[in-house]
Amino acid sequence: MNLDVKDEAIDILNVKGRIKNKKLSMEKLPDIILTEQPIEIQFVSFSGDGYGHRSSFGHHWQLEFDFHVDTAASSVLSKPHRHDYWEIIVADAGALEMQIESSLYHLNRGDICILNRATRHAEHFQPGQSIIYVVLSMEYIASWPKDANISFGKPISQLFENGMNLPYYQNKDYIIARPAKEEAYSFVSDSIQAMKEEFLRNMPGSRYLMRGLVYRLISTVTASKAYTVDYFDMRAEDKFGLADSAKRIIDKNKRRTTLFELERALQYSGPYINQLFKEKYHCSVAEYNQSVCLQHMANQLLTTSKTVEEICHKLGYTNRTHLYKLFREKYGCSPMEFRKNR
Repeated sequence: MNLDVKDEAIDILNVKGRIKNKKLSMEKLPDIILTEQPIEIQFVSFSGDGYGHRSSFGHHWQLEFDFHVDTAASSVLSKPHRHDYWEIIVADAGALEMQIESSLYHLNRGDICILNRATRHAEHFQPGQSIIYVVLSMEYIASWPKDANISFGKPISQLFENGMNLPYYQNKDYIIARPAKEEAYSFVSDSIQAMKEEFLRNMPGSRYLMRGLVYRLISTVTASKAYTVDYFDMRAEDKFGLADSAKRIIDKNKRRTTLFELERALQYSGPYINQLFKEKYHCSVAEYNQSVCLQHMANQLLTTSKTVEEICHKLGYTNRTHLYKLFREKYGCSPMEFRKNR
């Protein structure tokens, strides 16, 4: 994610140096984030409680600063946003959770996401994370040499062609790439480090060398056997993808999950999520959530020694009488009778 500090009253054009303790607001991030450089590499680390560090490198300028996002939580959810550029997101350390359009993804170290321009997404930053972003502008890709020896194969060429030729808001495709073997990420990491060093040298011929390094990076990910690559085009997305994402969250939580929580996680309105959920699963979000909680309660009664009160608390029910009633309606007995008779 490009934390655009221009919105925070600091002009970063032609700046080279370090800014300390920059305060950022995720809510103030624009819906569409622009880039001022043809190509840029950003290194972002997050230590928790809203504190982090970012350094950026490009042909025009380099910038480094510590930042703080005003939050009471140990993790930070970015505002859903789009770009006017292609973005390569590399999980360098820790696990990164992302929402891309209506789908949720979990990226481990070495996993890579390549986003088209206008593909709507949000990152969930957590302590111990280190993320690398490679920004490629329209200008940079449009001027790529027409040389068969450095042409991109599919699916990355499809991603670039769509970004250049389709109307902006129709660009909803992306790539998820995961290392096929342990040493695969070292090739990617070495290429990115070489790009950073070339930006710092900034010597004659650097821009030509950078083309080769970009080609090596992308080819390592998409045109070798080092990574397994999946291409997604959300223009043809099943409209029930949002319902599937809501169901996955409920299944993972195994507790009472409100529509408000789903709104925050998926960045769509609760009534809309509920509407699609009913159309696909023939029950409301609340009804399905209740069923999941009761099944989990039954499982806990049979497989653990936790008290009924402890189980109720973990499920998020403060009214035990109401939960007992629901349990009896489903299983025909009280929770204690269920545990004793099974």
